[in-house]
Amino acid sequence: MRFWIYGDENCHDPIVEPMSYNVPVKKGVFEVRLELSRAIANGPAIWVETEIDGLAEGCRAVQRQVLDCLSGTTAEIQMEDSAAIAGVNSAERGRGLYGHASGETGVNYGVYGISDSDQGYGGYFSNTTGAYGMDIVAGADDINTDGNISSDPERAGSDLNIYSNDEVRIFLDSDKDEEGSFSVYNDAAEQVFSINENGDIFQALDRGGMVKAAAYVECEGENSSVNNFF
Repeated sequence: MRFWIYGDENCHDPIVEPMSYNVPVKKGVFEVRLELSRAIANGPAIWVETEIDGLAEGCRAVQRQVLDCLSGTTAEIQMEDSAAIAGVNSAERGRGLYGHASGETGVNYGVYGISDSDQGYGGYFSNTTGAYGMDIVAGADDINTDGNISSDPERAGSDLNIYSNDEVRIFLDSDKDEEGSFSVYNDAAEQVFSINENGDIFQALDRGGMVKAAAYVECEGENSSVNNFF
């Protein structure tokens, strides 16, 4: 890959020599760190042109306001169109946008989104393939197979709210490889409520608990029966 950095919107005269890198690509994802001086990185506007295998990807305007750029603490990127950063990847297992917080301690975020509008959202994710295409995947790795969703880990007592304009649906065992259930646990990691994919409910009872009873009839001729659940 080759990169040109320009200081004018016509992208005629590079302000530094073209930079070439042999970039490894893994599952459609790659990372490149351009070597820029502080004066260029902290400049009011730059234009970047990328060439991949001899094919130019066009010149794109980027306005940068960078604080302590070389230490990598804070950087703000502003662009003239509707997307500050646009990523498109047509590979079978590609990633349009990839974020990696490589620090191994502390609360960090691979991608961090904020909206200042009272009608806005910190992030918007949409799958265009149909009603049940996945918009968000709570990912796993080679060690942990479970996905997790959390409220703010740095705000004690923060709640997690789910809003819907209509129904909220939970599909259990969608890959049909085991018996799935929806369970609730208390702060001691003890299960206090569970309902499996067959609709059977299990609830822990104590002296202050409430007994819930139900009965139904199965009509199957000689095999008819009355079933009671408590």
